[in-house]
Amino acid sequence: MNKISVRLRFAPSPTGSLHIGSARTALVNFLYVMHHQGVLVLRIEDTDVLRSSKEHTDAILEMLDWLGISWTEGPYYQSQRHKEYQEFKHKLLASGKAYPCFCSREQLEKQKEEKLKQGLDTIYGGNCRNIPSTEAKRLISNGNPYAIRLKLQEDGLIKFNDLIKGELAFKVDSIGDFIIFRQDNTPTYHYAVVLDDALMNISHVLRGEDHLSNTPKQIALYDALGFTLPKFAHLPLILGPDKTKLSKRHGETSIEEFREKGITPRALLVYLYHLGYSIKSSTELPTTQEMIQQFDLSCISSSPSIFDPQKLSWINRKVIQEYSSEELFDLIKTKISGINLEQEKIMRIISLSKHQANSLNDFYDLLLPFFEYSPQNLDIKELEELSTEDNKLFLDDFMQTLFKSRDYDSQSVEKVFDHILSRHHLSKKNAIRIIRYCATGRLVSPSLFETLDLIGKDELKQRYNLFIKKWA
Repeated sequence: MNKISVRLRFAPSPTGSLHIGSARTALVNFLYVMHHQGVLVLRIEDTDVLRSSKEHTDAILEMLDWLGISWTEGPYYQSQRHKEYQEFKHKLLASGKAYPCFCSREQLEKQKEEKLKQGLDTIYGGNCRNIPSTEAKRLISNGNPYAIRLKLQEDGLIKFNDLIKGELAFKVDSIGDFIIFRQDNTPTYHYAVVLDDALMNISHVLRGEDHLSNTPKQIALYDALGFTLPKFAHLPLILGPDKTKLSKRHGETSIEEFREKGITPRALLVYLYHLGYSIKSSTELPTTQEMIQQFDLSCISSSPSIFDPQKLSWINRKVIQEYSSEELFDLIKTKISGINLEQEKIMRIISLSKHQANSLNDFYDLLLPFFEYSPQNLDIKELEELSTEDNKLFLDDFMQTLFKSRDYDSQSVEKVFDHILSRHHLSKKNAIRIIRYCATGRLVSPSLFETLDLIGKDELKQRYNLFIKKWA
């Protein structure tokens, strides 16, 4: 394949958030382009003026950046390309490949209802297809509102080879002459996307299967405009666990929601990469560079994929464990803004705690015992279970010895622990449990001796005194 000829595009509509299906499409385009050293064009399809917004556009760009999906050209905006749309509209009209349609919405709805009653196909019947040009000009000059339709051939098939689904064919008479310009002189999706793809020299169109029914119409437009057809590949749908189209009722669907939930960008990329993709990766959690190197479009399944939140959570836990403390700090710093600890200490706690985290949101709670201590929050039942004479004697002996010790680091603390435990009839498990509960107010924490080192001797002494008062 000629590497220079590979030009793809990702073209989101800024009418909402970037959802999981669009993110998967963006990733596939990105990996394909990077694998073939091509060009990825980012185009914002904002011709739907009423629903499009700058806020949505900015959010989409932010989420792509957060995921690490970059582009080569753009972003281009369809709302700024009216000159090109008008120029080729006139060419289609002049060539007779398009015509003005004066049917009102009410007329079209009435005809559709009548066809439904008769069990007929509801495609446009071609009412205005053969109006003489002189009559059409007269109606236009009289101010009659009109749309513009593409004039299709009478019958036959529109065929193309989908790079994922194989050879496909659609009957022309099942499509009908469709609108390419609305009555307000704005282009429809089909017209704008074809003209943009053609003028931007897009060689491959990789998009979701929900666009498959649009493809024959767009091929007809390519033919009418005289442009070279790109290669098409339609990615299968992503379904929920109940095998219906993924939607809000299944939980989080937008990338922003996953980010808020504490999913890491790398976990999302790895999960989306494996979703419906049959290649055996050399590593369980491939890096972006590894994904690029081994990407092969032929390995994408033609069947729908089932979104599995539990699998994503599992990958997220694994990714968190692989991240360095520096990488995790950058990802969680906005989530832990209320934690007043030195960055160096936070880094150490992250390193010790990351194996306990299921999501990035867990780190605030994991850091909290090192930041604040409130014996009023201690569980009474847990206190009662720990309130044995052996526990009290051991804890007092350990703490008093530790406070008198000249050295205070994790290794020194562990030596004191081993020494004091040898003098008491207490299991190591119960000994660790009572110290941890006294020091942190919790029964689970990172390594006990590292934890005590991070809390510090002075702070530990204050906590012990408060704990004893609560325990008494």
